[in-house]
Amino acid sequence: TLTETPGCFATQSVRVNVVDRVALDAGNDTTICQTDSVRLHPVSNGLNYVWTPVALLNNSSLKNPTVAPMSNTTFHVISSIGKCSTSGDIAINVVPYPKANAGVDTSICFPASYQLRATGGASYLWSPSNFLNNPTLPALVTPPPQSIRNLVTVKDFFGFPKPPFSRLLI
Repeated sequence: TLTETPGCFATQSVRVNVVDRVALDAGNDTTICQTDSVRLHPVSNGLNYVWTPVALLNNSSLKNPTVAPMSNTTFHVISSIGKCSTSGDIAINVVPYPKANAGVDTSICFPASYQLRATGGASYLWSPSNFLNNPTLPALVTPPPQSIRNLVTVKDFFGFPKPPFSRLLI
């Protein structure tokens, strides 16, 4: 209660939550593609955070910082409430994008068919799929009715995609 002059006063209350420890789960280790970023999501009742290595974080004092390591990195976090603290680690494994290849652009005469061949991954998806019997195969025959650009999305064994590569049939 605050009294400034006789008859003028204000009352305010505050709730204090007392804990006997800081809980922290830094999160599951994860894998990302090189040059990608990921937001870290620790589960904690902490009020303050300190992450390292500082140079690889967008802000080392955020609860949920964004990181974009170029190689495998273990991030260490200290979570605290006042003088109570605990720490944890999360490993970010970095893998390169698949080395996708859709071949070279090609000219064919209608109504000829052409064999599309993609390499560099574990799974493939060609589009548009209108004239393709199975757009998930790395190599397939297409009889296009007109000039068409086929795109192939290649994923590696981790399921990470490489941005689509294209192949023009004229």
